[in-house]
Amino acid sequence: MKGDQTEWPADSPTIEGVIAAEQRRGEALVAVDLAALCNILAPELTHTHTRGVTDDLSAFLHFVEHDMAFLEIERGPLTVRLFGDVAVMTGTSSNLVKPRDQEPILSRSQALQVWQWRSHRWVMLAFQSTTLPSQTADPFSSYVRHGK
Repeated sequence: MKGDQTEWPADSPTIEGVIAAEQRRGEALVAVDLAALCNILAPELTHTHTRGVTDDLSAFLHFVEHDMAFLEIERGPLTVRLFGDVAVMTGTSSNLVKPRDQEPILSRSQALQVWQWRSHRWVMLAFQSTTLPSQTADPFSSYVRHGK
């Protein structure tokens, strides 16, 4: 995973620990390391993709293993807020991905993640990403125009 390469204590209930867990998640996606993902992602995971499809843990792991290759993941600045044993993370992401039987594409999005400190590690409970608008496109192009 590109971006901030600072090493943080991943197994600490701090903001730095959440950021380290996110870095490990990105590395596991690129490596297609399903065992590592199962350690990072909660069994009750809700993962909503930029295209609006929501997966549970099983469906998401199938997606990673069979449908989408993550070639590079680069996170922009991350904001993390702690609420007891829960952390809310927001920030941008640029992912070079290769859908099965297609050419690689660059996906730029804003992500919202919810993490929980449990069993001495951070686990991700929820992920929601939204495609960032093109700099030249109509920012409302994805909206349905009423009356047209």
